[in-house]
Amino acid sequence: MNGRNEHDGTAGRTAARGLRALLIMPALNEEKTLGAVLARLKETCPDFDCLVVNDGSTDRTIEVARAGGARVVSLPFNSGYGCAVKTGLVYAERNGYDLAILLDADGQHDPSSIADLTRPVLEGTADVVLGNRYGDAARRTQGSWLQRAGHGYLSTLLRILTGQRIHDPMSGFQAISRRALWFYVSNNFPEDYPDTNVLLMLHRAGIRFTEVPAVFHTRTTGQSMHGGLLKPLLYWIRATLAILMVLLRPKPRKESKP
Repeated sequence: MNGRNEHDGTAGRTAARGLRALLIMPALNEEKTLGAVLARLKETCPDFDCLVVNDGSTDRTIEVARAGGARVVSLPFNSGYGCAVKTGLVYAERNGYDLAILLDADGQHDPSSIADLTRPVLEGTADVVLGNRYGDAARRTQGSWLQRAGHGYLSTLLRILTGQRIHDPMSGFQAISRRALWFYVSNNFPEDYPDTNVLLMLHRAGIRFTEVPAVFHTRTTGQSMHGGLLKPLLYWIRATLAILMVLLRPKPRKESKP
């Protein structure tokens, strides 16, 4: 997805600073949406490389990804969202990227928000930035009432444990600095329920995180991994246990790789 940048947004500033940026998209059977997402990303940030982590898809996800100019890493079988995310983070760190942007392949995360998402990292005020779908009153109806209740519960729990208010701790739309990439790779990034517990890990390591308003769209195809009634309830229970596990472990290493 490399190309000559003709925009004045974050992609241009990143390229001008000599920084290498990677878009990471975990994908499971996303052939219907992936092509349009890649085309939009090419328009929005043409200087960013793009990696699709194929999580055992059985459709044409791989072919669509390659046709759209993305690099593809395929897991041998469906390993879950957390494993796919970790694979992308390890790829970014080991290949020397300075900035990674994590987003979904289903079109829910609008590329127009990438400039706002990456700005705190480029300005050096945060190492991890989350896109907040509840940034204004018009977007407080995002998701079902059950999903919003779960987000509120985890947000409150995170605030109690860290003193920091994050309205959307389950957001998969993130910008990640080189320092945070190394931290994730060297401190056993969890493959199960990697959201609120990861933010708690960052807090305990003294790594800064924040959130900015971002545009989210409603999924038009496929099914959310948090859909239905039973899945969200089980998720909250397991997410709470994952947070307790972080609290029981020794504090992670704070040093950063040169």
